[in-house]
Amino acid sequence: MPEIATIATIVAADRRGGAAPAKRPPAGGTRWLYAYNPVTMPAARITLDEVARRAGVSRMTVSNVYGHPERVAPATAARVRAAARDLDYGGPSPVGRTLRRGRTGVLGVLLRDPLPYAFTDPGAVELLRGLARGADECGLSVQLMDATGDAGPTRVADAAVDAFVAWSLTADEPGLDAAIARRVPVVALGGADDLDGIPYLASDNRGGAAAAAQHLVDRGVARVALVLARTAPKELRDRVDGWRDALRRAGVAEHHVLDVRRPANNRAEGAAAADVVLAARRDDPRARWGVLALTDVLALGVLGRLRAAGVDVPGQCAVVGFDDVEEAASATPSLTTVRQDLFGLGRSAALRAAGRPAGPPTPRPTELVVRASTAGPDRRRDSP
Repeated sequence: MPEIATIATIVAADRRGGAAPAKRPPAGGTRWLYAYNPVTMPAARITLDEVARRAGVSRMTVSNVYGHPERVAPATAARVRAAARDLDYGGPSPVGRTLRRGRTGVLGVLLRDPLPYAFTDPGAVELLRGLARGADECGLSVQLMDATGDAGPTRVADAAVDAFVAWSLTADEPGLDAAIARRVPVVALGGADDLDGIPYLASDNRGGAAAAAQHLVDRGVARVALVLARTAPKELRDRVDGWRDALRRAGVAEHHVLDVRRPANNRAEGAAAADVVLAARRDDPRARWGVLALTDVLALGVLGRLRAAGVDVPGQCAVVGFDDVEEAASATPSLTTVRQDLFGLGRSAALRAAGRPAGPPTPRPTELVVRASTAGPDRRRDSP
């Protein structure tokens, strides 16, 4: 298939003209193999000097048109841009500009979840909005990258960024090690909290979860289901610990606490968790249940399935989420949840990574927001 330039071409030893082997082949008609790939050997790049000659100006004037346009008269700038168009010149190399400045102007955000999660999960979207706001205040762009798996360390090592925010990465994640090895600022946003010299930002997940569990106890629930997602980063494990601590202090027997583990954090998995609770209710239909969900997304899935099954919420089963995403207030019934400032967390992480004042890296306060999914007259908890 001679029309494909990337196919290796056999060249006779005595052939002249065209591309030659790297060294003269030995005598005897030995045939040599070489390959030419036009994709990796592009045409020479147009330079500033060529644009300057075409426009009849100095090289510095062309440079100013692209880097400091306020220093160039409008008519001159227009002439330079016209010359650039004629020559198909796309502007100075961003790689060269980055090398000259010694910085990229980019903040890298390392994810432990697939990239679409950052744009579809409402809690993640709110946190990402805060990251973007903080980066914008510092004159930075944002680059998201999946830092997990075998390819994660390579992505991190090759990323042209000035700093990293590691979003919920665990301490044993190779992508996090690769970021630290870059010797650029790194901020841990959730995830690993015990890395030397790495600032850690998170909400008071344990305290917020404990308040949620105590609230259910105060509402008189006799059985509690803990709706858990897959293996969770530290901040989510802290929520589980907070629930268990509060339930233990309140005297709730361990056999009255049901763990419901689901493989992902989405509404469908919340609905599947509700099916487990519904099956457990059949064993003791008079017991009043409470559900503590790791996130509002899971809790909203639980609510939808309970309503479809005709369960009275909160009369027969009370539900509490965590995050206070926008839809929590408009759900039917509205969702009791633990509010955390996701936007503020994201913004603070970006500011701290950029070396700007961002407040102390202490756990950010949370707040229990009581709504219809648990509201009603206070009751004593049923005896176990």
